[in-house]
Amino acid sequence: MMYDGECFLVVGHAQTARNTNLNDVYDTVSVQLQVKKDTKVVVKANLNVISPLTNRFFQEIVVGYCMDDPIEPILDTIRENMLTPSTGSTVQAMRNAWIRYRDSKFCTRK
Repeated sequence: MMYDGECFLVVGHAQTARNTNLNDVYDTVSVQLQVKKDTKVVVKANLNVISPLTNRFFQEIVVGYCMDDPIEPILDTIRENMLTPSTGSTVQAMRNAWIRYRDSKFCTRK
């Protein structure tokens, strides 16, 4: 499959919570978002966690989110529904990805 140029990738990182299994495996939590250039909507997402279930749950929350929308509602959804030791790190990594997007040439609302 060849890259079709319709999407861009934005990534955010945050420190993992200490004394957790995730911290034993990774030093940082990483959120990767594949975003459509024309709509600014997340079409694929990944969270580097140990559990595939946690990653899929994160995907269900963020796929469909428009990067031009305010970030707080999606962060609130993560906080309220992902009750994990790494939730705070996940929220910060998502915020960092959104900030990186806002600083990019792809952002249409600054």
